[in-house]
Amino acid sequence: MKSVYNIKENCCGCAACKQVCPTNSIYMKEDENGYLYPYIDGSRCVDCLACRKVCPFLNTRTLTIPQITCAYVNPDEEYRMQSASSGAFEALCKAFIQEKENYSIYGCELDDKLHAHHCSIHNITDIDRMKKSKYLQSYIENEYVNILTELRMSKTVIFSGTPCQVAALKNYLKKDFENLLTIDFVCHGVPSQKIFLKYIQYLEKKYHGKVQVYKFRNKRKTKDGWTNLGTCFYFVDGRKIELEVEEDLYMNGFLYGLFNRDSCYKCKFASLNRVSDITVGDFWGIERVYPELTELKTNGTSLIMGNTSKGISTIKKLDEKTLYFTNLEDAIIDNGQLKNPQSKNVKRDVFLREFRRNKKFDVCIKRAFPEKYGFTKQKIYRMKPYIVMHKFKYYIMRLLKII
Repeated sequence: MKSVYNIKENCCGCAACKQVCPTNSIYMKEDENGYLYPYIDGSRCVDCLACRKVCPFLNTRTLTIPQITCAYVNPDEEYRMQSASSGAFEALCKAFIQEKENYSIYGCELDDKLHAHHCSIHNITDIDRMKKSKYLQSYIENEYVNILTELRMSKTVIFSGTPCQVAALKNYLKKDFENLLTIDFVCHGVPSQKIFLKYIQYLEKKYHGKVQVYKFRNKRKTKDGWTNLGTCFYFVDGRKIELEVEEDLYMNGFLYGLFNRDSCYKCKFASLNRVSDITVGDFWGIERVYPELTELKTNGTSLIMGNTSKGISTIKKLDEKTLYFTNLEDAIIDNGQLKNPQSKNVKRDVFLREFRRNKKFDVCIKRAFPEKYGFTKQKIYRMKPYIVMHKFKYYIMRLLKII
């Protein structure tokens, strides 16, 4: 067989095909834009079609409409400040494992090389590795294989990931396991690791240092608070830089649909038809539903949707004082990806063309958004101090009657 997929839009890079292949003839490789795709070693392939049977885009398991919807607010303010929204993921994990000692939690971490990949932990105290948002694609190695092995040993397992990754796992497992809880999130799409690292290179050159930690969501107490999508990053030398969302070129590209992978723009999981037991996200617009939560808005409010009986029973184990039940329509209003996929930016091809030419990240962005970051605007911006000084100079000269 030549390929698992017919067109790139039908591949989400979940790596399920690689893990299910009985002859190990499939490997994941970056294309010219850094997006991961499966490639087949024709000399080893036996045309069993196992790869296509596990593909979440070709074979969709049963999707369900959320049965319950609620807002979650952790009562610990310090804890909320350390979370992307309000720490619903950790609370749900604790509720599912409860007093069990033999369990595994799978999720995405951003390692010390700033690579996003799935990992597993076996102690809830290590869950900080998986917290916080990461706006790029997480690489999955052999996690599906490991999960199946653990489930067959009656081990309690929690898997969190993008909806397509959850769908891939379920296709790989072929059946539901009572000791497995799946959690997905309201996904806006995934850029490639290569694009993100190009941005890190830009930051390191601009600020003359090695970036050690990058936070996609910088929660701080400002007038915008939780709704502020600013970022921050730390250098090896201890310096910390905070950027507003308008200043962060990567976040701007992400929010405007500039560099997600092709499949994200036609994702069938970006809807109310959910594939996991539980869906989590930010509860944007919560102040319209619960005005009393407005004062907590700067600290974060999570959205939790229970999609299956297992998910609902897990949610109901949470402290009832932290839950604010609402209807599905309230959750949809400001969560666009519960309605449809993010639209592809018309300048995406411009950005990727410059990216393939190995242009600097800021150059790629400026070519894509000349009206926002273009040379003319930047030049005028840099000239402003001189214009002000020039005006001041002539004001003084007129005052002294020199002219």
